[in-house]
Amino acid sequence: MKTDNFKDAKNISNKSKARIYLDYASSTPLHPEVKKAMEPFWSEDFGNAGSRHEEGMKAEKSLKEFRGKIAGILNVKKEEIIFTSGGTESNSLAIIGFLNYLEKKKRLSGKQIITTEIEHPSVLEIFKEYEKKGLDVSFTPIFPSGFVDLKKLSELSSDKTILVSIAYVNSEIGVIQPLKKIKNLLLKKNTEIIFHTDASQAPLYLQTRPESLGVDMMSLDGQKIYGPKGIGLLYKNNKVKISPIFLGGTQEKGLRPGTENVPLIAGLSKALEIAEEERPEASEKVSNLRNYFFERLLSLSPRVTPNGSREFRIANNVNISVKGESGEMLILKLNQKGISATSKSACMEESEENSYVLKALGGGESSGVRFTLGKETTKEEIDKTVLLLKEIIGT
Repeated sequence: MKTDNFKDAKNISNKSKARIYLDYASSTPLHPEVKKAMEPFWSEDFGNAGSRHEEGMKAEKSLKEFRGKIAGILNVKKEEIIFTSGGTESNSLAIIGFLNYLEKKKRLSGKQIITTEIEHPSVLEIFKEYEKKGLDVSFTPIFPSGFVDLKKLSELSSDKTILVSIAYVNSEIGVIQPLKKIKNLLLKKNTEIIFHTDASQAPLYLQTRPESLGVDMMSLDGQKIYGPKGIGLLYKNNKVKISPIFLGGTQEKGLRPGTENVPLIAGLSKALEIAEEERPEASEKVSNLRNYFFERLLSLSPRVTPNGSREFRIANNVNISVKGESGEMLILKLNQKGISATSKSACMEESEENSYVLKALGGGESSGVRFTLGKETTKEEIDKTVLLLKEIIGT
């Protein structure tokens, strides 16, 4: 059921807490309707969908219904949906699974794969690993705005190119890539190129139908859309052949073995349904707050600069650098004052102090602060955050 003007949003998290949470790109709280949709499958309809008894067949029926509902939202065939544990596994299954399939068919030698230097670690690290193995791996340049250099991408692509992976929305700076334009460019160079995107950051604020985006494979993650953690999906066009990256079962057409987690799949289905219903209103509300936030931050000091395009940016992302200030130190000080923000993707927090994404933009900054808003975020919270940041950085 559609919420009315986000009246349910205040119930999603405990607003009595003094802290201000501005890290919704990392994880979102569970929506009450999502929790409700999951509850029957924890204790009542708990059967294993692979079992041939009444409880198992009931679970299998529910599984088919959820798969069909998600397929309808994405406007794809239900057999093109593969459930995974989240965005990272979906990316691995798409990329490694595809390359493993070609390797088994002895069709990988002499081929090329392409990505960018600003991808999520779950994509970038796979490409770097294959580069170490001797595969021809190319990293297409990025403009300071965060956009892919389409001319360079076209020059890199050839009849040897088999796979291109570019995120729909960058998880750190929020820049939206023109996927359909990229797909059309690739088709002019080689009609056999498989195009994968990690769209985990997109569903709350952007349309994510694969056909409209021009992608052959697409990764989504439940925890980014007010759904449960530990569940995601890979859309894989039927024409794309992949091998499983795990062994030990026939679930998900043999591509993802292991008992299907029906409670989490129920939650993912409901979260996607709500995201689809609320997207127009959510995008307008949150983008207006984001723009207000940017203006307040940039007025603090001439040392404050935005990272990435402000025009072609996901509705909830604000990423800034403060000249002379370490992003890591800023988020630590903000945390002490009750503000939850981050300096980069949660999947790389422990790896290095500076951001490889900001380095790739070439603007001279390598350390920043990422604030990401949610449906619950208020103007008052933004004003308080700006005030506290001013106390930290001065003028």
